[in-house]
Amino acid sequence: MSDVTRIGESHCLQCGKRLNALGALEGEPQPQPGSLIVCIKCGAVMMAADDLTPRGMTDAEMDGVTNDRETMNELARVVRKVQFVQAARN
Repeated sequence: MSDVTRIGESHCLQCGKRLNALGALEGEPQPQPGSLIVCIKCGAVMMAADDLTPRGMTDAEMDGVTNDRETMNELARVVRKVQFVQAARN
C-alpha cells in the first residue's frame, strides 16, 4: 500500500475490526465514494460510502463487481494477501 486516507472511525461490517483509514494499492488512485474496501483483518469486501466509511453493497453493485472478471481476480489477490498476513500473525 502507498498513501493512507484517514476516515471517521468505523468498523468492518463482517468482523467488527476498528477502521480509521483506507489505503490504496500501489499505483491506484486514493479511495473515493464507491471504491471497494477490503478489511485488513478478515478480507471482507465492502463499498466506500460518501464519507469513505465502509458500507454494504447493493444487489446491483454486487452484480457489477461479481460480473467483472478483472475486478474479481484483483479482489481475490488482495483477499489472499490479507489472509496470508493474518495467518503469519497467528
